[in-house]
Amino acid sequence: MGNKRKDVIEIPAEVLAAATTLDDVENWLIAHDPGSLRALERAREQHARGELLTLEEVERHLATTAPTSSSS
Repeated sequence: MGNKRKDVIEIPAEVLAAATTLDDVENWLIAHDPGSLRALERAREQHARGELLTLEEVERHLATTAPTSSSS
């Protein structure tokens, strides 16, 4: 196993057997990707510090800053 290719992802057979949708496989891949795990941890830290906006806050902001259509 010392000669692993970087373009190959190994997924355990039991994960594939238990997966009922492609989302199940994608969720497993994300949960086992170090970069995704770091991004989730950073988001949790930002949330704990109150640095993130809620979806409602983003929607309100977009509603008040959206350009109005003008008729020519």
